[in-house]
Amino acid sequence: MRKALSILLIVATALSFAACQVTPEAPIVVEKDTERMIERARNGENNALLAELGIPEGRYTFDTTGANGKLRIHIDADILKPDAAAMPIVKVSMGLFSQRQVTSIFNYLFPDEKPKYDFGQVETKADVEQEILWQKKRYEQGEYDGTEEEFLNLIARMEEAYQAAPVSAPEGGLSDGTLTRFESDPGGTARILNVSSDAYFLWISTHTGIEGINGAQLPNLTFRSKDSGRGYSTRNMIRTDGTNLSGIMKENLVLSYGEAKALCDGFFAAAGFPDGAFIAGDSFVIDDTGADEQPGTNYAYRFIYTRAFENIPLFFDRTGLLFNQDEAFELPWGYEYIEFVIDDEGIVSIDWRTPIEIGNVVESAAALKPYAEIMNIFETMMKTSYEGVVLTTFGGKAELDISVERVELCLVRIREQGGAQADGLLVPAWVFSGRNKGTDQNGAVRYLQGASALAGFDPAENAMGEGGGYVSAFDLAPGVREDDTVILLVINAVDGSVIDLNKGY
Repeated sequence: MRKALSILLIVATALSFAACQVTPEAPIVVEKDTERMIERARNGENNALLAELGIPEGRYTFDTTGANGKLRIHIDADILKPDAAAMPIVKVSMGLFSQRQVTSIFNYLFPDEKPKYDFGQVETKADVEQEILWQKKRYEQGEYDGTEEEFLNLIARMEEAYQAAPVSAPEGGLSDGTLTRFESDPGGTARILNVSSDAYFLWISTHTGIEGINGAQLPNLTFRSKDSGRGYSTRNMIRTDGTNLSGIMKENLVLSYGEAKALCDGFFAAAGFPDGAFIAGDSFVIDDTGADEQPGTNYAYRFIYTRAFENIPLFFDRTGLLFNQDEAFELPWGYEYIEFVIDDEGIVSIDWRTPIEIGNVVESAAALKPYAEIMNIFETMMKTSYEGVVLTTFGGKAELDISVERVELCLVRIREQGGAQADGLLVPAWVFSGRNKGTDQNGAVRYLQGASALAGFDPAENAMGEGGGYVSAFDLAPGVREDDTVILLVINAVDGSVIDLNKGY
């Protein structure tokens, strides 16, 4: 019987206003050119030290309206800057999970009894031979895909795989953490670890070389508890640093915040990363409140980690929904996302999507635009962009309330023009996040899901299209809450251009 493995790749659109925004006056509009940006960062007249940018302590406040009063923007935001003297520009590429890392992670998550390979994990000579016979039968019947040359090359790779395949599966089917090839990709560079014990399952997808990465096999890691009693939701999620826990949380959380965080830090240490390579970008307490809204009785911690470079955090999306893709690049490259859920029994789940590899420093102290100039650009572009959404995308039939609550200077990965598909740059950027609420003429309410650009609206049908970037207040998508923070705007701190997270530049 022919077996096949598939990966569900969820692509969520990100912030993209080009189709609906009114062109602001120069000099707000900046032509995007990475070579010119790097030259500006090296030789610009702006300041290179963070202390010289005029970044205030405390909060940033601002209010404005637009679209004939249908757009209301309120800003009362924390201003966050890294504990660093200057901001660098750094080469970066899509990362791979090495066999050494996978083995270490495997042993950390399964320290005692080892799990078994799931089906399709170990291909014996008999398995490969059966696949070859099936493919040859398709060839004889003229049912193969692609050209005859491509098909014969596939058969040749499968015959090479046959020579390397073991005669039989490992004794007992127990795994030692060794990555094996995708059964559906004989001769390719994709590798997989798909194992499960009585209590957990672990899935790791990776590659042996950057050149072989494709959009259907992006590197990722998923770890889950099989215990249905350890199911948690974000319905009653609260942000915490361990100091604001309620009495019932303290009673039900056996592990302290520090003990739970130590399990996450231990995961990275086991994988061979040095201290400080990853930091907790956000942390919450969640419970097991279900769709019936009955009060939860079990509690857990939710940590969202981000990679750091010399103590400077990298951009991450707290919803995990962001994904960047552009027609100029065949390979979609999601922003790295790492999430842990920890309860009293330990790690409930881990999601690590599209890891990156940090490369050479292009500029150690990039010249940045002063804080006041960035805020002027932000105030202009927020109103211009979202006014275009209300007047054009919504056809003036809906009102939009936006609340900006967090302003952060960090490093954001962008595509490098002229570079390889899996190469990019970490650049200093200001990230503005908060909440929004759209209300149509009938009073229906929608909340923006992730940083999805308000896509999918059809003014011919209604004010806010179903299946677009919005989710109903009464039918929230899994993991999306009406008060979730979303990314509203990202501005390159070097040249003041708006970074389109959907395209990655």
